[in-house]
Amino acid sequence: MKITPNKPESNMPSIYQVEIKQREDWHFATCDALPGLFVGHKEYQTVLNNVPEAITLLIKNDCGQHVTVQEAVPTEPTLLGNKTYVVTKAA
Repeated sequence: MKITPNKPESNMPSIYQVEIKQREDWHFATCDALPGLFVGHKEYQTVLNNVPEAITLLIKNDCGQHVTVQEAVPTEPTLLGNKTYVVTKAA
């Protein structure tokens, strides 16, 4: 299944909810709207730090789009749950 961010000519951002979970000693980030997104590491902060780059690479490889990714509402680095990321077309 391919991902479908906004069309390349669109300047509107795409917004993705990334789910952060913990199993035993590992933390994982996935997103239903971004098939193939999977970031895992024992350190929670490492997962958070790698999500934007993983989204950027996934969209570049799957859609050929160059984008920038940032967390919409930064939260405390110790909270599990959903994180919202805003993806915009790179200048």
